[in-house]
Amino acid sequence: MSKIYNQRNLIITIAILAILNVLSLGVLWYAHNYKKPPIAHSEKPHHKPPKGMNKADAFLINELNLSKEQALTLERLKREHITYTRQKHEEIRALKGKFVDAFVTENDSLTQAVATQIGTLETEIDLNLAQHFKDLKNICTEEQQEKLANIFREAMKMQKPPKRPER
Repeated sequence: MSKIYNQRNLIITIAILAILNVLSLGVLWYAHNYKKPPIAHSEKPHHKPPKGMNKADAFLINELNLSKEQALTLERLKREHITYTRQKHEEIRALKGKFVDAFVTENDSLTQAVATQIGTLETEIDLNLAQHFKDLKNICTEEQQEKLANIFREAMKMQKPPKRPER
């Protein structure tokens, strides 16, 4: 009786697994064949961004509907900004080594001087970023400038720190 009982349990288990497999395959097939169409962000024609351009630049090109000339100018401005910023970050990295050495040796005046130099370089980076955005704005038409301002506003909203839960 135990052999028959074990065979019956085995058959029931195999039947349940077979049914689950068929259901799983059905769900996968349905999900693959009946995908929802992607939601269009805008009805504007999308220009193909120049080779090597990242998603953020492609987004700006499409949202602002930049011409090819404007897109190339955007790429040039970006390269100039990145080159400048990298050079300043390398200078900051070198100064941070001096900064650590200064406070490890407890040389307060040197620590203060190096911290001031680092702050000056950080300020230069921020001012260069502001100039970069101004240059970008200058290549845009008035309509594009309004859209660019809205993009900047939205970007700033996304960078707000999350609200802490009330205790």
